[in-house]
Amino acid sequence: MADARDLYEYLVGQARATGNTADTATATGNAASCRIALGDFDGALAGFREQERLARELNDGAELARSLQNQAALFTERGEYSAAIALYEVVELWSRERDDRATLVFVVGNHAAALRNRGDLDGAQALHVEQERLAIQLGNRGQLAAALGGLGVIAIDRGMPRPALELFEREERILRDLGTRIGLPICLGNQGLAHLELGDHRRAMELLREMERLRENWQQMGDGMEEGLQSMERLQQRLGSP
Repeated sequence: MADARDLYEYLVGQARATGNTADTATATGNAASCRIALGDFDGALAGFREQERLARELNDGAELARSLQNQAALFTERGEYSAAIALYEVVELWSRERDDRATLVFVVGNHAAALRNRGDLDGAQALHVEQERLAIQLGNRGQLAAALGGLGVIAIDRGMPRPALELFEREERILRDLGTRIGLPICLGNQGLAHLELGDHRRAMELLREMERLRENWQQMGDGMEEGLQSMERLQQRLGSP
């Protein structure tokens, strides 16, 4: 990842040298994303803010939306949910004004997750429902799976494990059909928690064992790896498994 960051920073220098502000903005954002993976959150935030400045200079709404979403995701990672929500609201408004549903389907899902983390289950559920509707309209099955998973987590939070399990199982089918490992361990972990709430420890343990089998491939998941590990650890703790 350090090599990727260095490459993007080289591209930033090249773009600046030629006066290409658009390429500078894109490469700056990419370099900042690499800094997140390297744990340099302050450097990443500085990069995303520079990307934002350049996007505003260019009056490039799409680049600006990417920058603000990246900043919001970073604030979410740091537990600064109010700051994240404020930025998601800006991008959401921008997307609605332009009827940019391809951007909107992502931002409402991220906005919903930030609201849930802040304890606003009603607001989060409304946005995940909209994410589901948009994903169906766009034929975006990845975002449909994300919406179902988000709704399932909210159902767990509300003490409704049976409908939660149904949502997680629908999510799993989509993820397996798409052939993606990203999100699958998290989904299986959430199913395990739902089974525990329903008193089915045997099925929860089976899901934990499946997650452990998948673990050897998690290095291919990128950003999803840490969430997958956290999901497995939560299930292990609930089961009392070593």
